[in-house]
Amino acid sequence: MKEEWTVPEHWALEVERAIGRFVSESRITKKRLAQALNMDPSCLSLSHLEDPAHNRYLYHRLIYAVRGDQLFDIGRRLCLDFKGFQSLQRLAGQLLEVSTGYRIGAVRVLEGTREASELGITGVENFDREDWETAGPYMQHSWAYFSEQKLLSEGSLAYELLYIGTSLISWHSTNGGSGEAIDIANKLLPLSRIFEPKDAKEMKAKGYFYRALGIAQRHSTWHPDIVIQAFQKAQAILHDYPAGIKGANLRDQAKPYTLWGLKEEDKRNEYFDRAKKVLEGAECLFDSNAADSPEQEDWILTRLARIECLAAMGEDQEVLRLWDATMEHPRVQEAASGPEASRLYAKWVFASLAVRFARQDFDSMAAIAYSFAADPRNTRHGERVLRAQNMVSLAEQRDKRELRWLLVR
Repeated sequence: MKEEWTVPEHWALEVERAIGRFVSESRITKKRLAQALNMDPSCLSLSHLEDPAHNRYLYHRLIYAVRGDQLFDIGRRLCLDFKGFQSLQRLAGQLLEVSTGYRIGAVRVLEGTREASELGITGVENFDREDWETAGPYMQHSWAYFSEQKLLSEGSLAYELLYIGTSLISWHSTNGGSGEAIDIANKLLPLSRIFEPKDAKEMKAKGYFYRALGIAQRHSTWHPDIVIQAFQKAQAILHDYPAGIKGANLRDQAKPYTLWGLKEEDKRNEYFDRAKKVLEGAECLFDSNAADSPEQEDWILTRLARIECLAAMGEDQEVLRLWDATMEHPRVQEAASGPEASRLYAKWVFASLAVRFARQDFDSMAAIAYSFAADPRNTRHGERVLRAQNMVSLAEQRDKRELRWLLVR
């Protein structure tokens, strides 16, 4: 008589415990986990796992659902942070162990370059959504793997390295880690010089790298000439791209030109004129009333950058005129009322500081800067928080010279 196969003894209880640990560690409900696994939530109940009518199917289905090539997709569906993703890996290892008897041991975060790339790309996707707290650890662990394996000059990985490294540079720059950003950029610079893009996607990755390089250099107070060269390199690579990309590259050059004018008095007017020219050129590329929300945001970011630069140049009346005109735009009014952790809100706050500077209202300037720096929601804008902290004391001292520098640094 042929014996009927059954699941291992205590299998259902061990599976439920493993799922319970994941739910506890990740704070993801069992229902959401089941949906991410493309399973009915009832399938993960102990009664279903113990039921002979279901458990043989679930035995095979669970192992298949959490196989290695699916974990990143599951993590994305669940919007897991890095610790949550590690918990998901442990769950996968535990399910395999209780089902087959093979002890996986400590689950390694990365098993090879494919996993490192997937991990970094997950971070970039979160960074692009402005979920910077989630993005950072993913990109950092990916970068650490590539560094430890000495793969930073590997030509076959050029696109992945530039794509992930560029967002990591931007993440560090935004968080106030200009030293870390420059270190990553310097390691990628030799690769970027020899990388020959084969399509539009790779061309964009190379262009964005030089843009991120310029921003990191500016925050590290490199000479404006060097910073502008990076932005112009990005502009040359991305010249055939949509207005949003071209306008951002032009906008990025304005603050270095303004800093250059502040640095070299004999050529001040020349550099100030260049700053105005690139800002006007960028603004012309955007329609302030466009139905497309990103284009509206680019227009606002460009206008606010223009206000900051003009305040540093000492053109107070033009600053006030532009500010009043800009504040009439409904999207700017939205930015002024939050969400307070967004990139647009932070930009609006610093433009408002420039307006207080133009009005010579240093007490109000100090109060706004202090409020921004003290708000824990703004820790994600580490570079701006550091500038705001410096602005508080400088505004209290009425130090106009240093404040001009900080407005455009």
